[in-house]
Amino acid sequence: MVECIILYDTHLIFSKNKKERKKSMVKLYTTNCPKCRVLETKLKQKKIDFETITDISVIQEKGFMEAPILEIDEIFYPFSEAVKWVNGH
Repeated sequence: MVECIILYDTHLIFSKNKKERKKSMVKLYTTNCPKCRVLETKLKQKKIDFETITDISVIQEKGFMEAPILEIDEIFYPFSEAVKWVNGH
């Protein structure tokens, strides 16, 4: 039997054995550009909970040269890879 454990506002993902669930911390670094809005819409359509970071100084401190960037469990994905991840969920 699979139990659903919900902590924080994060997206739940099945582990390989489907007996455990792993929670992913999802952050969207955005400047509200057209690509940023597309990625945000996709996240909302898939009902994936995420935190939005719009502070340009925070984005620059991370070393990002463009937006959007999707951070999932401390791994950073540029737009095209982020869309693939979202579409797979």
